[in-house]
Amino acid sequence: MLARSSAMYTRSMSTNPSHRYIQRVKDSFQWTFVHSSQAERGGDALYEAAVDKVDHALWFKRFALPDTFVSWFAITELHAWMCAQRVMDDGFSRRGQGARDNLIKNMWTDCETRMKKLGPMASKKRQDGLFELADHFKLMMFVYDEGLNKDDQLLAAALWRGLFHRDEKFTEFHHLRTLVHYVRSNVDHLDKVPIGKLYEFDGFTWKPLEESIKATSGGALNQVT
Repeated sequence: MLARSSAMYTRSMSTNPSHRYIQRVKDSFQWTFVHSSQAERGGDALYEAAVDKVDHALWFKRFALPDTFVSWFAITELHAWMCAQRVMDDGFSRRGQGARDNLIKNMWTDCETRMKKLGPMASKKRQDGLFELADHFKLMMFVYDEGLNKDDQLLAAALWRGLFHRDEKFTEFHHLRTLVHYVRSNVDHLDKVPIGKLYEFDGFTWKPLEESIKATSGGALNQVT
């Protein structure tokens, strides 16, 4: 009865302009003190999942990727995108957007730190490199979204572009079958994780890459355009 009464009072208040203003102020404080802190913590937790819960060495080995910063970024970018597209379905849209933005901010901070460890590099050259990565990331967010929402061929082409840099000599199409399965199974998996769990450290784990390798031992995906 208390919850029902409270809801009825809120609805009756909204008919009065001054009461609507008061409600907006209340909503603003709720965002400031609850959702904004959840968004910040959520972005931290999601970035940790995109980096620390992914076995990059296994990806290098399985997909014959060079053990380089560029390969690390391509793998991280893919997992960050899967996290970002999930939290944008958060019913509290500003919280989801805030978590996504903090996830991406963490990624750029980490990228800059890792680039500094690569060796001596002029500050301008490092910043130019970050700008190039940012442009690539924005492009791949669109390309991955399009592939996810359409068919496996388009998603495979997106993964070929993102992870294999559109290598025209690429012939390992079984890798793309595995990656398409991995992405779709993990997107489905994330959709089933309660949104609140996604904002917790250790709130979820990725479905193993090995499962997708086993599930795609055969298939008809043999062309990328």
